[in-house]
Amino acid sequence: MTKEKATPIIILGMHRSGTSCLAGALQQAGLYLGKVSEYNAYNKKGNREHNEIMHLNDSILLYNNSSWYSPPKKPLTWSQEHTTTAKKLINSFEEKTETGYWGFKDPRTLLTFPFWETLLSNPVFIGTFRHPLLATESICKRKDTPLSQSSALSLWETYNKILISTADKYAIPLIPFEKTSKDYQEKLKKIARLLKLPTPENIDFYDESLVTKNLLDYDKAKQNCSEYYFQLYEKMIQKI
Repeated sequence: MTKEKATPIIILGMHRSGTSCLAGALQQAGLYLGKVSEYNAYNKKGNREHNEIMHLNDSILLYNNSSWYSPPKKPLTWSQEHTTTAKKLINSFEEKTETGYWGFKDPRTLLTFPFWETLLSNPVFIGTFRHPLLATESICKRKDTPLSQSSALSLWETYNKILISTADKYAIPLIPFEKTSKDYQEKLKKIARLLKLPTPENIDFYDESLVTKNLLDYDKAKQNCSEYYFQLYEKMIQKI
């Protein structure tokens, strides 16, 4: 009997916008991520990234004279070696998952999305986002990030415009990182059921104590943010 093809579930979102939390929660619900980081200096539960996926995305960006903090200015291109590497990774995920679901999380994937879009068979996408001031403040605090606040805001705009267009194209569910623990868990359970993951009721990965700053007041969010960036943020709020 032919084994049914596993379903790829890809987590999309800007850096410091809840992608690690979303990946960990979905992993808890039965999503196979392979060997991922479960602890580092900036994520006490780990960034849940697969090193080979991350390095492949970095390699594709470098091939386009860009990086995660300097997005490509022209349509993305890639080499046959990139394609071969990705196919091997995909095959490995499909072979090793025991739940019928596999996936990965890497914010760079928003920048390399055209590459993955050509390779994934019947993918499911899920996105997460965060208020621009909170996301960029978190990015700028990192010692390994060569960005000013204005540069980080511009980067937030680039990533989230891609997220919005992808959400429109694929009708993907979005979840804001600005949630209480209870609200976040309830939203995740609904999404897990929507994705037909095997154990959606056992999701308690979200930990408010690990979020440096949270913002739950919509009016305060609007007041403290420039109109342009808030309008983009509001577009994503409306897609929840």
